[in-house]
Amino acid sequence: MEQEKQFHFQDGSAVGDLEELQAKIEALSYDEFYHHVNAEKNDFASWVRHVLQFESVADELDKVTSIVETVEIINDHLNPQPVEAPHEDIQSKIEESLDIHPTEEPVQEHTPQEAAPAAEEPAQHHDHVRMIVKDFMYGLVFGLVIGIVLGRLLTF
Repeated sequence: MEQEKQFHFQDGSAVGDLEELQAKIEALSYDEFYHHVNAEKNDFASWVRHVLQFESVADELDKVTSIVETVEIINDHLNPQPVEAPHEDIQSKIEESLDIHPTEEPVQEHTPQEAAPAAEEPAQHHDHVRMIVKDFMYGLVFGLVIGIVLGRLLTF
């Protein structure tokens, strides 16, 4: 990389990309780090913004003043982690218990003769949903009653 595009440290060493910058920062002394990052300036953020032209990384670097946070920001940019929804979310459990599988297929309309055999399945599904809602409501009411009783007992 051209010398004018490198980041130069006090010890004479230089880096030319984010990977090298991360490795060098991890090995820096506190004095050298705080020479480049302090209340008045953040040389790393400026270099990342103006030379490497990573605006979002530079914006994040401008907000921090520690070695650990600086390394973490660079590492997150170099090794982005995919965001995954937790598999044990409540919506998945409900769909699983009701045997619902989201689909992108359009719903097909049936003639009355075709719909008759399938009519039993939605009725069973609605009964299952009603049972879940009923159990939930009983649990909710029971919890409220217990809460009120305990609240009254504790205020005496």
